Amino acid sequence: MNNNNVTRQNQEGRVTDVTISLMNQFGLVYFFLWGRGDLLFSSKTISVVFAIVRGDLEETI
Repeated sequence: MNNNNVTRQNQEGRVTDVTISLMNQFGLVYFFLWGRGDLLFSSKTISVVFAIVRGDLEETI
């Protein structure tokens, strides 16, 4: 019983982490697209967006 509970909690924790990271990434994309439309085509913004898509944002910034 205890092992099953721990496993379920770990899976839920991972799902929550993934959901939060996805929300953060889409929030950044939304900010760049609508909050900073003038910067949309700057090379830095494009590289950051591509880094978000690839998932290595930490290395780019």
